[in-house]
Amino acid sequence: MTPVKSASLLVLSLVLFVCLAGATGAQTGNALTNPGFEEEFSTRDDEALLQVAEDWMQWHRDPEGDDAATWELLQPEFIPAWETDEHAYVHEGESAQSLRSFYATFDAGLYQKIEDVEKDSWLRFSAFAWVWSSVTDDPEQSEQDGDVFVQVGIDPAGGTDPQSEDIVWSEISYEIYDSWREYVVVTQATSEEVTVFLRAFVADPVRNTQVWFDQTRLILDAFDEDVISAMAVAIGPTPFPTSVPVYHIVGDGETLDSIARRYATSVMAILEANSLRNASLVHPGYQLSIPSNAAPVATPLPELEASSAWYVVRAGDTFSRIADLYGIAVDQLSELNSNVNVNFLVVGQALVVPAVPAPPASRQNYTVRRGDTLNDIALRFGISVEDLARANNISVTSILDVGQLLVIP
Repeated sequence: MTPVKSASLLVLSLVLFVCLAGATGAQTGNALTNPGFEEEFSTRDDEALLQVAEDWMQWHRDPEGDDAATWELLQPEFIPAWETDEHAYVHEGESAQSLRSFYATFDAGLYQKIEDVEKDSWLRFSAFAWVWSSVTDDPEQSEQDGDVFVQVGIDPAGGTDPQSEDIVWSEISYEIYDSWREYVVVTQATSEEVTVFLRAFVADPVRNTQVWFDQTRLILDAFDEDVISAMAVAIGPTPFPTSVPVYHIVGDGETLDSIARRYATSVMAILEANSLRNASLVHPGYQLSIPSNAAPVATPLPELEASSAWYVVRAGDTFSRIADLYGIAVDQLSELNSNVNVNFLVVGQALVVPAVPAPPASRQNYTVRRGDTLNDIALRFGISVEDLARANNISVTSILDVGQLLVIP
């Protein structure tokens, strides 16, 4: 179920950037109460499996009509997750809020209302979430997941209806499992009260689905007026385009210092962006959210010759991946984009590519890269997901492994 109003990802015209580092007027505090779900959990509606963190309210969407399946849009269990639990995920501190279902779908979450907000001020709401969804009971890995999407939202008028068309939601971009991801949405207050929402949506009733929320943050007056005046305010109902975080998977031998130098930021900035106390908590395989000092500005893309076109970078893209897509060498793509750092692509960045991708061979192999899904690969080669799955004797919901070899029919 896609929300009526969704904070749009960057469109083709969003390619230039303005610096946010000098936003001296921004408040850096957290306007939320109990943002880390560290306070007492209370039982709601006398239901033992409806335990919600203090200062938060739970919500869930009921199915429409009388012919809903018995597993469709049930109320999930709301339970606390403790750091001491054997199979629980806590991003920071001692506890987190968890939603859980068994062979059922749900559309549910939490919300918190905030008062004394300056009208017309810019708001930035973020939260970390971990998703496990699997047909097995192995809590370490999702297998044949239930198509779980997570969003954060802001009702700039302070309403508490999670289905309200006033809510500005973060973009549903791609699914991510078995890892912490930070979700972010930005919009402008229209009253002196605003409400923030956490949402998890499960599309398929697999055996186990569990979502953990932790470390929420609401920044009021999030951007300096000079920065706001330079931003584009032209993407439908959402006045400010949501930026997509840049992520880095820590490799063997890497340190926070080397990672900070690579992304032209500081160790302290990375620690703060990931709510980490110290660098010793980072280890190989850890996914880091890399802070960005730039915000997009809408500007027309210059016209290209008929032989070239624009390609907008998506999550998971690399230079070699894009070169493969268009049937050219990495060096050729680099020549077309001489001013681009080939090792640091930003989601929403525009690259010059050949006007038409190279046609796929009648039958070829494809090596799965990080971030690939069956749907993405099928779209890339102009075939159906069903045909791709059938050619490889897998399900359309199969989890792909990095390095896995697929046959393209």
